Amino acid sequence: MNYSLNTNWLFSKQFKAATATLLLAASMLMMMGLPIAPSAQAAATGTLTLSSSQIFGNASLSITVTDSDIGVQELKDTYNPSVVIEFTNATKTYQINSTQNTGGSWVAYITNAAWVRNSCTGAPALNISASDVVGSTGDAVTYPTNKRPNAGFATEGNGPNGIVSGNCAINYVKNHHLISGVPSTRTYSNLTFAAEASVGDIPEFGYIQAFNMTRGQTITITYKDASDSDGAAKDVSTTFTYKETKATLYNTESKQTTVTPGATLRLYLDNPDANQDPTEKESFLVFNNTNQFKATIVTSSNATLQNLTNKTLNYFGSAAHQGHKGTIFRLNFTETGVNTGIFKCSNSAPASASSVCLELENFHYNTSAVGNSAATGADGAHLTHGTHIWNYTADNTGSSGWKDGDTIKLALLPVQDHNFGYHATTCSGARAYGADTIVSTAYGTFGTCYNSTSLTLTVQETVGTMTTTSTAVTSASDVTVDITDADMNHDPLVKDTINKVFVELNNSSPVTVTATETDVNSSIFRFTIRSTIGAYTSGCSYSTTANRLTCTTSAANAGDAIFDITYQDKYGGSTAASTLTFTTTTATISTDKTSYDETASSIKLTFTDPDGNDNSAAKEQVLFNSTKQKHFSSREGTTAGDRTCSGIFVGSTCNAKRLANFTITSINGTNGYHDIRNHSALVLESGVNTGIWTTSISLSSLRTALDAAGGAGPLGLAAGDSLVFNVKDAFGGTSDNVTVTIGGTVGELSFDRTDFPITTYHATAGKNMSRVNATVTLTDADKNTNVNARDNATLRMIIKNATGGQVGTTSGGNAITPVQGALGHLSWYNVTATETGVNTGVFTLKFGFDWGDSNSDIPTVVNYSSPTREHQSLDKMQDMVGGQVCFEWADGASSTNITIARLTTANTAVKGVSKCLDIKGHDATISSSISTGKLGDTFTVTATEPDFNRDTEVKDTLYMLLIGTAKQTAPAETDTAKYNSTIALTETGVNTGEFTKTITLEPGKSPFGTTLAANQYIRMRIRDNATSNSFYSGSGLARASATTAITVESTTATLAITPTTDVGPDGKIYVKLVDPDLMTTAASSVQLTQVTSNGTGDIEKPYASNGTTSTGTYWFGITMARSTGTPTDEDGTLHVNASDVIYFYYSDTADVTGTLQVVKASLNVKTESGAITTDKANYLVGDFAEITVVDLDANTSPDSKQSITVKVVTDSWEIGTSITLQETAADSSTFTGKIEFIATSKGVPSSSQVSATVGDTVTIKYTDTLCDDNAKCTIEVTTKIGQALSKTEQVPAGTPEIVDTAGNAMASPSVGDIIIVQASVTNDDDVAHTVTFLVQIKNSAGEVVNLGWVRDIELASDESQTPGLSWLPDSAGTYTAEVYVWTSISEAEALSPVKSVTFTIA
Repeated sequence: MNYSLNTNWLFSKQFKAATATLLLAASMLMMMGLPIAPSAQAAATGTLTLSSSQIFGNASLSITVTDSDIGVQELKDTYNPSVVIEFTNATKTYQINSTQNTGGSWVAYITNAAWVRNSCTGAPALNISASDVVGSTGDAVTYPTNKRPNAGFATEGNGPNGIVSGNCAINYVKNHHLISGVPSTRTYSNLTFAAEASVGDIPEFGYIQAFNMTRGQTITITYKDASDSDGAAKDVSTTFTYKETKATLYNTESKQTTVTPGATLRLYLDNPDANQDPTEKESFLVFNNTNQFKATIVTSSNATLQNLTNKTLNYFGSAAHQGHKGTIFRLNFTETGVNTGIFKCSNSAPASASSVCLELENFHYNTSAVGNSAATGADGAHLTHGTHIWNYTADNTGSSGWKDGDTIKLALLPVQDHNFGYHATTCSGARAYGADTIVSTAYGTFGTCYNSTSLTLTVQETVGTMTTTSTAVTSASDVTVDITDADMNHDPLVKDTINKVFVELNNSSPVTVTATETDVNSSIFRFTIRSTIGAYTSGCSYSTTANRLTCTTSAANAGDAIFDITYQDKYGGSTAASTLTFTTTTATISTDKTSYDETASSIKLTFTDPDGNDNSAAKEQVLFNSTKQKHFSSREGTTAGDRTCSGIFVGSTCNAKRLANFTITSINGTNGYHDIRNHSALVLESGVNTGIWTTSISLSSLRTALDAAGGAGPLGLAAGDSLVFNVKDAFGGTSDNVTVTIGGTVGELSFDRTDFPITTYHATAGKNMSRVNATVTLTDADKNTNVNARDNATLRMIIKNATGGQVGTTSGGNAITPVQGALGHLSWYNVTATETGVNTGVFTLKFGFDWGDSNSDIPTVVNYSSPTREHQSLDKMQDMVGGQVCFEWADGASSTNITIARLTTANTAVKGVSKCLDIKGHDATISSSISTGKLGDTFTVTATEPDFNRDTEVKDTLYMLLIGTAKQTAPAETDTAKYNSTIALTETGVNTGEFTKTITLEPGKSPFGTTLAANQYIRMRIRDNATSNSFYSGSGLARASATTAITVESTTATLAITPTTDVGPDGKIYVKLVDPDLMTTAASSVQLTQVTSNGTGDIEKPYASNGTTSTGTYWFGITMARSTGTPTDEDGTLHVNASDVIYFYYSDTADVTGTLQVVKASLNVKTESGAITTDKANYLVGDFAEITVVDLDANTSPDSKQSITVKVVTDSWEIGTSITLQETAADSSTFTGKIEFIATSKGVPSSSQVSATVGDTVTIKYTDTLCDDNAKCTIEVTTKIGQALSKTEQVPAGTPEIVDTAGNAMASPSVGDIIIVQASVTNDDDVAHTVTFLVQIKNSAGEVVNLGWVRDIELASDESQTPGLSWLPDSAGTYTAEVYVWTSISEAEALSPVKSVTFTIA
């Protein structure tokens, strides 16, 4: 025997206990020469799980310990020192041996020793520890004390009750309990036992340890964890109960309690006691003779069933009757999973191993009055059985004895096939089956207790109902039929079917349909009905695979189709029915346009017919066929060939599956003849399940095609003709037609201008000003032949001179040949207009003329559509005045003719449209927004000159001549101009012919020179070289000028003084002079005439310090000083007295009238006292106070920010702090600054701080050097540190109360009672107060009858007191007590509102 020690495991457990223990153990192991674990990890608390919390009988319990601390790799064939697991019952604790799984799980199996002894025969079943051998009888005799366990198992006094071994290992362990075996990672070949048989080796089957277990006992299993997560030893325990569990029988997993009369029962048995092996799925049999399986009628509204003497039912499903004890009938129950304890009845073996559990239709009732023999199961010869309750010859036929609401009970004893087991509520011993007394007491009370279980089911009978998703059937959609009938939901685990459904099409022979349950146990049975198009109505067929009834009808008969659906519910004795009708949708046709140009290539014809779409899963193909050819199908008429092959057909040929009649008829626009046109095309549906087909009809084919009925020559197709497309719906017989016209819409020509102007060269060099452009637009939807690209249209261009002659027969001044003309060198040459965009039907062409400058110049035409923009010479300019630019468009839809010019043959007249532009000159105009102005003003000049609207797509330019003279009236032509300029005017928008320019009257700036001055006359002129008087005969081009003028006037100067009204004597004054007449004059040259003070007589004549010469604005700065004696004139300082008036004079040499004018202004000199304000009335310690001083005479310079100084003093900081206030802005006279109030505890304040305490008065002092009386003064303002409370809010009194001397309220005082008038007084202020409390009592006449007070009441902040004064009333009456809180009797300053109370003396 191998006793080798696994030191890895031992050390691993000890390592996790504590660091000190680790070091000690390591040193010891090193001295011993033993290996040391290479690493360690944090310890964890092991877990203990049981396979069940309750077992009974011979069931085994699996115990699993998981502990990562001991999950180490063991050596093969060495003794595994097992974890410590203990079994504790009511009297004793035993150790349980276990084996290790991979990954550190340890497993052990235990069972009841009593059942082992009763299950094993032959060799000893258990190896018993000596500690369990007691007494002199029973076990002590059978198992002597020399049967000791091997090493590694518990020693005497600590061992288990026994280990299953020998033959018992086969009978008990392998065959019944651990069929799945033990963990493959462990072997037990090193374990042997004394007197053990050679069979049933533990290494093959594992082992189960048997313990004595008592019914009802709670047993504790404990895992002794040597090191938990904290490194300490810990017991991990759980319990299980050894007691039987009553089995529960139910039907289906959802535990249905209702069944149909023909239901298949899917029974489940929740029976934990039958779960003997926790490692595998188990099964067992229930026998009629062992387990007393019994089916009984409980209640029935059927008198026959209710009145039966013997209501026990027979079962014929396995060729054996329930109750026939001589013939074994059994049910097979198999566990639903490993260790679930729930067993499913899967068949009724042995009759049919694959059959269902039970079927109600196989139960028969007994007609005998007496049951079968209980002991033997045999029936007497006089007994008869076998009458069906459910008697159907086929599904849904026959009759039933069950009635809705009847109940049936199934009962059985869930005892396994073991030698001992009985039906009892107490367990007192073992007995044989059928015995009424205990037959053995040798083993005490180890027998198993079994209680019967039963299930009562209610029979449900329902009336079947039918619903349809629609009452209408169409070719495009199926109709779903649902039948709801719980009677037919026989098996809850499979989809059942109904075959008593019939469908008739138009009263034809009914077709039997099988409806299939939509889902297991749904009770809804479904099939669909589909209608397809056929050559004729051929009836219906049913597909069991698709659950679909497909009916084929011809298009002509489909509209009359009626589907009658009937469901015969034989069980419910009723019939459900529905009727469906075939619904048609009128077929329609449409074309992509209503008219087509005669040059168009094709027509898109769309046929919409949902009825023709009988396959919703694929695109269907149809044949469009317009013809007079005969159709030789006898199915479409009484005689073969009596119908044409013109129509729309399903498929690729002309056949009887016609969706509609179809024809194309042309109508000649000249003679009105009607002709059937040929067209044939196979067309695929536009998409799956759309019912839309579109065919393309070639117009070129129709033009060249012969008559469909024969005849010579093509029928042709020309402008003015029309085509009629007609369909007649075969389903509904309705017709639809569309008529389109050939020739289409009449094209329309238009221009982007109303006439074509003449523009000559402008004198400014380098500017090509004589080209005039225009755009011709053709609008013709018929020419939009390709909706996916930009199309082109060919126009004819004809240019005529004033006499109507066509010009353009020369190229570069040379005559051209016919060949050159054919290339486009003619005035009526072809030009290309391009579509403006994809699918617009609008085409444009841009062209232009390059005019000359004189009558004899030869203009040329420019074609912008030509890549080289060739210039074709026209006639002389003089001869072109009054001519035209014309375009023609050949359009067959037009009712007018145009002439197509030909070089070699006579001109040909064709239908078309034309449009011309007249060539003419226009009169120019010019105007100004002002007629008079002054320097610095802005004006706008506007000219209208259509001739210079040269390009309608851009803003053009017109040039104007500006001339200025030195007089205010219109100069003579001989007067000399001071300046002249050419100015460009810009068109106000594209194609307006109006030109503008905004100009500022500013000398030295464009367009003026430095010679621009006031009192000038400015004339503006444009030259019109082709007026409306221009004509081809006589002088040709007529020229004229358009003019407008502006008079530049002088202005009156203005003076503005800063400050505006008052100034201090030490201040500074700014004077603003505005005189546009001085524009361009330097500031250093501009002087005020005089500035003087009326008090001192001082005179100054300052020059401007700066200015804006472009506006004639100048600034003067004047420094003032208080007069101290006789001032000196023009010394740069104006000396004044405090109450003087200063006068300012400026001599304007030319005012608005052009004469001299003296402009003057004045300003008062004054002094005033400064004013101090604060941003708040009261402050808290820590606040910042913002101080503001307003002082006019402290503002000594209006062009800079100045400062002043104030001093802030508090009661806590008597020396105070001086702070500087800065002027808020230059010349504002307002000065601000901030100071912080800090607590006295913070020490000496800084330069911007002052110490303060609650209750302090803050004084702000400002020394004003010039007050109202022109003398120095000091200005003060005070504020407070504390709450901003009014006087009467500081110490408010509460409502007065009338109390007795004990302080109790007096509701009805009487004469002679001493009363006290009291009220609470609270100091709400932040500082302490000493107050006087007064009480005044008045009678009803208002007379004072008593007055008293309490002085020197001291109240800290937030403190309250309740003073009172007594009074002894001597007469009854109504009185009013008034309460006052004053500072003192002498000051009488109220600190609270007056409070009062009225009371009565009895």
